[in-house]
Amino acid sequence: MPVDLNSQLYRYELDLAQFAEILGRTTEAEEWRSRAEVRRRLINEYFWDENEGFYYDFDLRTDDRLRSTPRCLSSYVTLWAGVADTDQARQLVEHLDLFENAYGLATCEPGWNDGTQHNYPVGWAYSHWYVTYGLRSYGYHEDASRIALKWLGLLTQKRAETGVMWERYNVVEPGVPAAGRYPIQEGFGWTNGVFASMLVRIIFGVEPDWFTGELLWVPDLPQEWQGQDVLLSLPSFPWPDGIIVECSNWPTACVIVRGSGVEGP
Repeated sequence: MPVDLNSQLYRYELDLAQFAEILGRTTEAEEWRSRAEVRRRLINEYFWDENEGFYYDFDLRTDDRLRSTPRCLSSYVTLWAGVADTDQARQLVEHLDLFENAYGLATCEPGWNDGTQHNYPVGWAYSHWYVTYGLRSYGYHEDASRIALKWLGLLTQKRAETGVMWERYNVVEPGVPAAGRYPIQEGFGWTNGVFASMLVRIIFGVEPDWFTGELLWVPDLPQEWQGQDVLLSLPSFPWPDGIIVECSNWPTACVIVRGSGVEGP
């Protein structure tokens, strides 16, 4: 039983509860919330290892947590979904150094580089999204920004070198091809999408509550951007205070200019 899948289902159950609430189906909404709460409790009962401070998949064959495989970033989907409590989140943050490298996060901890594409030293866009969004959600803005900028920098560098975005990357030695059972695919959709979302939502802090329209976060711009103008071609968003928006071809393209008076993180 994978912890990431169950965490995703928990998040979807909460989403369905919100949809039902909007539609006026209050009884149905309560049923979805009840299901989600049961799932959250079971995830923490069966997947969380208190001694190690980490989530593991659960092996139904042995009726125990699966420890014959490496620790992986899939455990951080619990942060994206909101499954973990604040103390569990703190312990997960303490394990980040197992995965963090100069160019981003490896999918699994070192020592398991068996040549497959979902193992060390390979990094994937979706893993970086789950981790950085989860860290942001629990208030670990500095960690989220640091990791996001590493990943964005790697993708920018490789695109400048190759002219395309790639499905997966070597986050330890970017000059060495990322391992895998099949050739790396180019122009990959989730890499492109995560790049844009990470820049806009993690770094620029544009994360609205999609049901109320209120912004949940604030910009977390790096110190080296202090006093600089940042130009981007982006769609329309409810931009936070302090970020000036000058638009052309509205609403499909905007030029975002950060004035010199905006404070960094």
